[in-house]
Amino acid sequence: MIMTDYQKGTSSIQDVDMTAVETSKNMEKVSTHPGAVCWVKPLSSPYCDVFAQNTSIGELTQGKVYPILTSQSDGTYTISGKYSGVTVWIADRAKSGKEDSELYDGSEGNSKTYWKFYAIDNKADGHFIGIKPTVKTADNKYWATLRAGFSFNLGTDMKAYIVDDVTSTEFNLKELTGKIPAQTPVIIQCASDDYSKNIIRPVDISDKGTTSKLDGVFYDRYDNAHFNATTYDKKTMRVLNVDANGNLVFTVASTDYLTNGKYIPHNTAYLSVTSSASETLYVKGASGIRNIEVNSNVESAKEGTYNLGGQRVADDIATPGVYIQNGKKVIIK
Repeated sequence: MIMTDYQKGTSSIQDVDMTAVETSKNMEKVSTHPGAVCWVKPLSSPYCDVFAQNTSIGELTQGKVYPILTSQSDGTYTISGKYSGVTVWIADRAKSGKEDSELYDGSEGNSKTYWKFYAIDNKADGHFIGIKPTVKTADNKYWATLRAGFSFNLGTDMKAYIVDDVTSTEFNLKELTGKIPAQTPVIIQCASDDYSKNIIRPVDISDKGTTSKLDGVFYDRYDNAHFNATTYDKKTMRVLNVDANGNLVFTVASTDYLTNGKYIPHNTAYLSVTSSASETLYVKGASGIRNIEVNSNVESAKEGTYNLGGQRVADDIATPGVYIQNGKKVIIK
């Protein structure tokens, strides 16, 4: 787990399951997992609050428990809490047979209760958050979606977009500049296919998300004890992908993309659509040849002009969009 000092501000936090936060010995996984970042906010000495994945210990206990931060002679810290006369520690226990670990109360004698704090902008030491792209378009650009519980700045040659408009067949991208607000589901245009070159730097957790047609999740934990996951619905959800020609699209998710074949992956975004939406939605006004399915029930599809819903429109098209005119695809900008 990577921790850093909380810098400023306050946060409006949803009530979610803190036990879904995990640690990892695999630095590559940590470096690409926003959920591995904790913010420690100092309160009146010796108390603090620990934030992760859009919640905190103080929030989850409704202000009844704030951890005690205690420094040790070797430069490490313990984080403990006392409630109803019982003291517990944030500790680290390896799961049986797995490299990852989960947080627990330190009740066992072999628990690891000592924590070291790292700044998360030191690439040389491997302490950074890098975005691992999931999509490559025909123009050799790399893309990913992200929803983080903290505000962040983008690295060099990176861009962030929200979706500010969506129809049954298209979506519109709007670029965000400057600091990306916490909780905001975004599409990231990466600088490279190498996550270590797509570094984002967390800034704070004070800003809330901006308005977007994208939705997103923080967790994809599905065990019986701590279920906290968003079940994928192919009728109303689309995920970022490319079509056969390498165009950026939102489309129906494959089983391999989903966690356990059922759930939206942690810290990612998806597009919410109506149940009547096309299986594949394209960037509004984007050029290039697309595989557009035209309603096969339209008897005169080869003659005249039709929209993508199969409805006849005027031949002198004035409204921007994609049309089928005399059996050919036409893009009006």
